Amino acid sequence: MVGKIRHIGKEDSKAKYSRYKRLVNSGIFRDKKTTQKVIDCKGDFISWTNKQAKEWMMARVKELNDDRDIDISCDCCTTTDENILDKVTNQNCFATEIIEIIRALSIENSIN
Repeated sequence: MVGKIRHIGKEDSKAKYSRYKRLVNSGIFRDKKTTQKVIDCKGDFISWTNKQAKEWMMARVKELNDDRDIDISCDCCTTTDENILDKVTNQNCFATEIIEIIRALSIENSIN
């Protein structure tokens, strides 16, 4: 069985039993903003050369495959809650892309 992974904004609460991970600690982004990837984390994941970022991603894959739920928080979206009418998400946010890569790697790892 595989856990769930979701994107939450900086004002959203994490789910009770989810592991809370912040994208700013991933090594994927320049400075403390999650809207500009560092050059060695662009393109296909297989071509990334940033060791810290790759290890962070693979740790999330392992958590997901170990049936753990994960809430990944960016620092650029205020909220991702669908119930809030004036939700504020950043068009340049990479959280959804990062989550899709983690899901794809999780599926690939479970097949191998």
